[in-house]
Amino acid sequence: MPPVVIALVIALLALAAFGAVSAFAFFASDLPSPEDLARDPLAQSTKVFDRDGKTLLYQFEVERREVVSLSTIPQLVIDATIAAEDKSFWTNPGVDIFGIARAVRDDLLHKDVVSGASTITQQLVKQRIVGGEVTVSRKIKEAILAVQVTRTYSKEQILELYFNQIYYGNQAYGIKAAAQTYFGKSDLSTLTVAESALLAGLPQSPSVLDPSQPDNVERAKERRSYVLDQMVDFGAITASQRDTADAEAITVAGPQLTTITAPHFVFQVRNQLAQILGGDESAVTRGGFKVTTTLDTAKQDAAERTVKDSVESLHDKNVWNAALVSIDPRNGEILAYVGSVDYYNHDDPRVQGQYDAAGIAQRQPGSSFKMFNYVTALKKGATPATVVVDARTDFTGRADPTRMGPATCGYCPENADLQYHGPVTMRQAIRESRNVPAVKFLSQYSGIEDTIQTAHDMGITANIDPNTIGLSLTLGAKEVKLVDMTSAYGVLANLGVRVTPTYILKVEDSRGKVVWEHKDYEQKRVVDAGVAWLMTDILKDVYSVGYVPSLVTGVWMGNANGDPMSSRDFSSAMGPGVLWRDYMKEVLDGVPAADWERPSNIVQATVVAAPGAFGGYGSGLLPSNLSPFSMTEFFLKGTVPTQTDNWWVEGCPGPDGTRRIALKPQERAPGNVWQKYTDEWIRSANAGARSYGRYAIAGIQSRTDSAAERHAVRDPVAHVAAVPVRAHARPDSHPDAHAHPVMRRVGAIVACVDASGRVLLVRQRGGPFAGAWLLPGGGVEEGESPEDAVRRETLEETGCGLTQLAHVATYEVDERTEDFRALVHLFRGTALGEARAEDGSAVRWSAADGSGYHAALRRELADAGLRSEDDERLARALSVTNVTMRRVDK
Repeated sequence: MPPVVIALVIALLALAAFGAVSAFAFFASDLPSPEDLARDPLAQSTKVFDRDGKTLLYQFEVERREVVSLSTIPQLVIDATIAAEDKSFWTNPGVDIFGIARAVRDDLLHKDVVSGASTITQQLVKQRIVGGEVTVSRKIKEAILAVQVTRTYSKEQILELYFNQIYYGNQAYGIKAAAQTYFGKSDLSTLTVAESALLAGLPQSPSVLDPSQPDNVERAKERRSYVLDQMVDFGAITASQRDTADAEAITVAGPQLTTITAPHFVFQVRNQLAQILGGDESAVTRGGFKVTTTLDTAKQDAAERTVKDSVESLHDKNVWNAALVSIDPRNGEILAYVGSVDYYNHDDPRVQGQYDAAGIAQRQPGSSFKMFNYVTALKKGATPATVVVDARTDFTGRADPTRMGPATCGYCPENADLQYHGPVTMRQAIRESRNVPAVKFLSQYSGIEDTIQTAHDMGITANIDPNTIGLSLTLGAKEVKLVDMTSAYGVLANLGVRVTPTYILKVEDSRGKVVWEHKDYEQKRVVDAGVAWLMTDILKDVYSVGYVPSLVTGVWMGNANGDPMSSRDFSSAMGPGVLWRDYMKEVLDGVPAADWERPSNIVQATVVAAPGAFGGYGSGLLPSNLSPFSMTEFFLKGTVPTQTDNWWVEGCPGPDGTRRIALKPQERAPGNVWQKYTDEWIRSANAGARSYGRYAIAGIQSRTDSAAERHAVRDPVAHVAAVPVRAHARPDSHPDAHAHPVMRRVGAIVACVDASGRVLLVRQRGGPFAGAWLLPGGGVEEGESPEDAVRRETLEETGCGLTQLAHVATYEVDERTEDFRALVHLFRGTALGEARAEDGSAVRWSAADGSGYHAALRRELADAGLRSEDDERLARALSVTNVTMRRVDK
């Protein structure tokens, strides 16, 4: 060879060498460090479990991954991967020059990808550092980094990083997630030869080889065959093993569907977890935490089933959605949480299943909000025996009492049943959920701002502006969250101590270290124990938020889009009340009965209130020699009345010279602004209205109307008597129902029917929502049957001889336990609704055509030419209306 040619070759080689060095310097100048491969922690799934740590509720993740060590990966899986992806892995410097040459050759000869040119190290660098951009510069950077990584890490470290980071398709990152996703195996040692070969082949092209997709099965089988061949060539398996594995059908776990147990609860867990982790949302999905929640799986199952069954049974009442929250008030742990009837119902606007009606939605709480008003009133000196007058009232004082309607009223709240019962105690007002007395207690005793503060102290988080909410606050005008209401009632269940609700018991990091635990939590007294005990004593078995010492449960029911439920034949007792009862009965089955220990600052005293389940119709003061009845009531120390009853007064002389007693309400009112409305109630009561089967008094006197006082003595209307007023044998006679030796009580629904079968009188005798017990402080006489007692008392009190006795049942109960419970809707001459005892026996009354109370009432109003909003005319219509009834069932 001529010297010039030799010199030229040398020059060209030198120039090539110089160019290679320059090129390396160019591409390596902005490369990341190989240490970055293991510096940032891998994104790992955060797993959420129930309180037992056994049931997986959900996984929060950006990449489904569970990190494993190389020592836990079977050699078969390792060999399959190396055979398929990088046979020279243990010896190459990070790149395989011969492998690249083979890939170029195959590409030229076969025009298809038969073998890959990237080593395991290059694939790892691509996945973790440089990305998947298809350019020459990216491939050069990938090769340079692969060499540097090989110099920085051992082959074992590189292999472990690969098995934890590489993508296997179907949202599975890493070999552990892939085994779980495709074969449902969390133990890698149980993978077969065929399964190991299939997994080893997936990283080449996960999207087109994913065998869970039917269109990919044949391609996956071809790829598995190729890997099996390479395993034989590599010496990992024998030809016989290869044939056996290749003959296996590909059977996978199926497409991975994202299912969530207790979905709305899980997303509340996510919110709390982010707070625990300092507000770092990315840590929730990348941190690999194990979260043990408060959820009780058995209670959750019962809650979901009960909500579903209850809503389905009420579709004809236009009820399509419901929510339920159940909390242990002693520690704040949320045990059951249902945010909607069906999380996966996206289409029905009445459901909007993914919208959380328990913890996100703000709904008007209705009468359940009255509790904060009454707790505040008790804190400020009112008592369960404090009396206000339940009369139709304009709280602005503007409306004429005889002409009250939308056009004249400033603020005239109505009772739900359009009845107004005159003097009622706090206990009766709460038990019957009366609206007018609630507003009066708010105005006279509680105060708007103090009631708002009580609500916030007990757990209500809604912002309530006292300047805009007004007196409607106590009727539930401000929207609140169900979880807040449930937690607030839990304060009562915990005798005044609040514990902030929690969805999480414990959080552990990916190494098993506890980073947060629900212990040593704050317990803050926000209500005096005596006040909480008194409110609990009154509230038992009333609202759709109810509790026992160990469990408080709240229920909402309605439609997500605001569609109204049926107003004709639906009530809170029928809907949320029944749902609450059914759920609590199931989850408390077998739990020993428990009651609250009476605090030391609770005392008893005898006051003027009618004996029976409610204890109303009196002054709430100490008995005088004219007081016709009395009962024992509970008080906070220092709040027992000191004044003697001055509401029951001596009436004017009758024609025969005898005197009877009369009721003279003397309500505490601001500036006497409500007196005219009380006077109007008294006027209508003396005219025979407003008794609703409860009052049979000689007269009701207004303290301002001298004419009414002069004519206070009236014969009681025979068929509306409920509480008999009789001459006292001794001036000092004050029967105390709780101390009376006769404890045999009777409850019944009775009807006085004339000879033609027309109902003249229907009344519940005994039990809640009744006018009184058969006798104040009395019962069934010796040798008398309950039925005979009903007949006798009805004749004595009303003058109506029962030619036919129609009754639900007669119940003999012990008044000390008040174990007779009933729900019945009564109007004078009209009785429609349901009466039910604790044993479940019931009877429903309806109009003769079976259409129900509201339909019958509408027909009556239409026949009379009345508008339903005309309250005074409505009341008068009800006072003269008789509805023929028939027995529906027993």
